[in-house]
Amino acid sequence: MDAGHGEDFQAWLGSMDGAAFVNRAMEHLLGLMDGDSKSTGLKSLQGHIWKSGFESGELKSHLYDDVYPALLRWSRREIDIRIYSSGSVVAQKLFFGHTPLGDLRSFFKGFYDTTIGGKREAVSYRKISEEFAVDPKSIVFLSDNASEIVAATEAGMTAIAVVRPGNAPLSENFVAPRVHSFANLW
Repeated sequence: MDAGHGEDFQAWLGSMDGAAFVNRAMEHLLGLMDGDSKSTGLKSLQGHIWKSGFESGELKSHLYDDVYPALLRWSRREIDIRIYSSGSVVAQKLFFGHTPLGDLRSFFKGFYDTTIGGKREAVSYRKISEEFAVDPKSIVFLSDNASEIVAATEAGMTAIAVVRPGNAPLSENFVAPRVHSFANLW
């Protein structure tokens, strides 16, 4: 049954009890997460769930050891730092607002998510550069995702692959500058 269109959705929903609906919805959401879906709706839902966990103190962000020193260094050099993530803006602000080192949101001049466009689409990166009136050629984009690096490069940005433990490996023939630590940047 197609659960995405008007009456069909009502029939699909009406055929389940509350527990069956929750189970099917959870199955679907877990499938999206397992597939590393960049769905705006999923990321928005995650942000709302995180809100409760971060605000209660149950959740704390994880930062690699090189992140905070890099943020301090870049801030002192007056580098404009922004985040473009598949995680919602709400989730980004919660994440950086609840780190073991305290609230780090003041380091960032902007937060962007997939409401501006897909992270694998060059037009999204152009929109971001237009929003803060900066030539894409003057922007350095950091990512662990090859498709995002390609899109940012197509938009005119310099893109650097960040290689971290636990991230999906980049193929050997993927051509882009790579760093393993922010300590190696500026």
